[in-house]
Amino acid sequence: MLGQGLAWSTLLANLLLAGVKIVGGIAFNSQAVLADGLHSISDAVGSGAVLYGRHLAATPPDEDHPYGHEKAESIAAFAVGALLGAAGLSVAADAVERLAVGHLSRPAVGALVIAAAGMVVKEVLFRLSRSRSQDLESRALEANAVDSRADVWSSLAALLGVVAARAGWAWADPVMALAVAGLLLWAGLSILRGNLDDLVERHRGAIEKTVRQVVLGVEGVREMHGLRARGMGRYVLVDVKIGVDGDLSVTAGHEVARAVADAVHRASPTVREVLVHVNPAGRGNERP
Repeated sequence: MLGQGLAWSTLLANLLLAGVKIVGGIAFNSQAVLADGLHSISDAVGSGAVLYGRHLAATPPDEDHPYGHEKAESIAAFAVGALLGAAGLSVAADAVERLAVGHLSRPAVGALVIAAAGMVVKEVLFRLSRSRSQDLESRALEANAVDSRADVWSSLAALLGVVAARAGWAWADPVMALAVAGLLLWAGLSILRGNLDDLVERHRGAIEKTVRQVVLGVEGVREMHGLRARGMGRYVLVDVKIGVDGDLSVTAGHEVARAVADAVHRASPTVREVLVHVNPAGRGNERP
């Protein structure tokens, strides 16, 4: 619930910042501040995606989604990254066009105030989002934190652009808008890369190493025939095949499997579910 409250606060702050920056960028003749405002719009959309993703991720498993909905957070984070990348490309294209045709202007002092205020607000949101994302192990809030930190740097770039343009270097404002675009692209790609592994279910090397050691240490397990782990939001699902004495009864084999599952859960709290398939030792390559 605390994560939801922070996401709502971030959404409202981004909407307010977007309006102030866009109006101010136009009114005070600063393309860098205007670009920063467009970034805040993408932030607001991203915050909305985080809210929906966290709401959906908290929904219990149902008939259509027996594994739950935790991947919704990764999808929301991926959407934030895509929006940031798209905003970066748009800002870059506009800045290049202005530089090419010579549409340069001297920003008014109000642009300085807006850029500085935006830096302060986004730094506060970054620190809050980072702290809560670590406490809740939330990919969506982590994406929000990365987004907010990128906005701090983009506001700084806008501020430097306004200062330089007012000092007589009119080209500095669209150049700093290009810098903002670069930050947007960098942040977007970072978020996309960080969540793509979860969405395509890349293997979890560290978890698998831990699980392998734990399983082979369980009494009654003679061999391990297979191991897979995949992400489900902040949780992990594990499939493992073990080899036991072929003379064991079904009941005894079941007890070994239960001991394996219990050991894995104790060793790794992020593991939500462990599916254990029992084979006779020496026959792990045969189809069940």
